Amino acid sequence: MSAPLYGLVLAGGRSTRMGQDKAALRVGARTQLEQAMALLAPHVERAFVSVRKDQHTDPLRTGFEQIEDTRENLGPIAGIIAAQQRFPHCAWLVLACDLPLLDAATLACLLRARAPEHLATAFRSSHDQLPEPL
Repeated sequence: MSAPLYGLVLAGGRSTRMGQDKAALRVGARTQLEQAMALLAPHVERAFVSVRKDQHTDPLRTGFEQIEDTRENLGPIAGIIAAQQRFPHCAWLVLACDLPLLDAATLACLLRARAPEHLATAFRSSHDQLPEPL
């Protein structure tokens, strides 16, 4: 039996270079976090937003199931570690909250290429590469 696929949107960053919360930036009528969660949710059994300890009461993030970072100052990997610790028998589809140009077709392409027997599936940086299992 294959592991259930859960989703995680990484939204626990400090946005120091941006100077404001990237998750709260609007893309049309939605925030980037809302857009990412809406894109992710149809493809997974459960979808979560990754948060720092001081973000769990943030109004934008409280509308979603959360996974709180268990380690500090590790960047995005802290969210992934916390998700795997909380649900160790699940596979994860992980997105950054600040991917305003990501669309359903691209996400579907990644999921079609997914091979559960491999550790991960990712896009390479070249535009002409299809995703492949790693």
